[in-house]
Amino acid sequence: MKKILPIICLFCTARLLAQSSGDGPLKVFGYFQNIVQQESLNRKIGVLNTFALQQLNLFLQKDLAKNWTSLINIEILNNYSSARQWGALNLQEAWVRYRHSAALSIKFGLHTPVFNHLNEIKNKTPLLPYIIRPIAYETSFEEFITVDEFAPDRANIQISGYVPWRGVKVDYAVFGGNGPNINSDPGKGQTGIDTTGTMMAGGRFGLRCKGLKAGLSFTYDRYSQLAAIEDIKIPGRDDYGEIPRVRFGIDAQYHFDRAGIESEYIHVNYHDKNDEINFDRDFFYTTVNYEYREWFSAYLTYWLIQQQALPVKSKMTVYSLGVSCPVGERITLKLQSGKVLSNTWLNKVNIGRARGNYYDAAISVFF
Repeated sequence: MKKILPIICLFCTARLLAQSSGDGPLKVFGYFQNIVQQESLNRKIGVLNTFALQQLNLFLQKDLAKNWTSLINIEILNNYSSARQWGALNLQEAWVRYRHSAALSIKFGLHTPVFNHLNEIKNKTPLLPYIIRPIAYETSFEEFITVDEFAPDRANIQISGYVPWRGVKVDYAVFGGNGPNINSDPGKGQTGIDTTGTMMAGGRFGLRCKGLKAGLSFTYDRYSQLAAIEDIKIPGRDDYGEIPRVRFGIDAQYHFDRAGIESEYIHVNYHDKNDEINFDRDFFYTTVNYEYREWFSAYLTYWLIQQQALPVKSKMTVYSLGVSCPVGERITLKLQSGKVLSNTWLNKVNIGRARGNYYDAAISVFF
């Protein structure tokens, strides 16, 4: 009950806030996506069938003064219930932004930073064709896949904008925030704060020209006690200190007539002096889509994710096909199916091989 009390208070005071003084009314809106899924990804379990509220995002937005805007984003995942210990409830964003011009915008507070193409818009489910998004951005999987390893989920300050130049728009964004070493144990002091003296820094630089959009992204931070996090122990070394971590991303998309293609690549590298460990990760996806009518589009997508925690290495590939059917401006119906192939190696010996399929139907709503 303590976890949901702030949300109840927020709803109860929304009308009063909307009537309060300020430069504009309080805007309340959001997205949610309900799904039904059949999957056969584990032979021991067999076929699973389930319904789920996959994701819900509730936004509160208010213009505070000329050029000043604030926003709160509350995210609910996987049939959230605190009593039943289902899913998760996250305060995903709470920021204020000053927009001087198209060339300069400063955002301060908790927010999702710009990284590659999909990171900043991954929660806009009615606008995306996917039911299951490319894995590095599928937040409903964060209970068993470390999705925030691939793309930064949270930052605390960002400067961004774009500059026209000879028919091309040059985009930029630089951001900073806490590193990955956040305290979650009340016994060790205040939770939710960075436990080190280092910070995360990153950015994206890109261009847009007609139907083309492309960019390069990066982040730099330092990971402490990596061995404990990964549950891997190497004799004679219990604490790895603060290991530098670099994320590097490339994104590109091109739209022509009714067709389009988009791709992303992310590499995560840990620069540790000890050759005994290697925690590098790679992610790649490419999607080809075609809009047959305004009310019907189809896509074919391929995903690849590789992770290492030597001596263990894993690889998963996904081939997926889907369709998206907007119903008016606020409802989107979706179908998606996919084939999953995964392998795990221990010292180059294959110790786990699995394959399976999933079939999903969903309705996404913008309210």
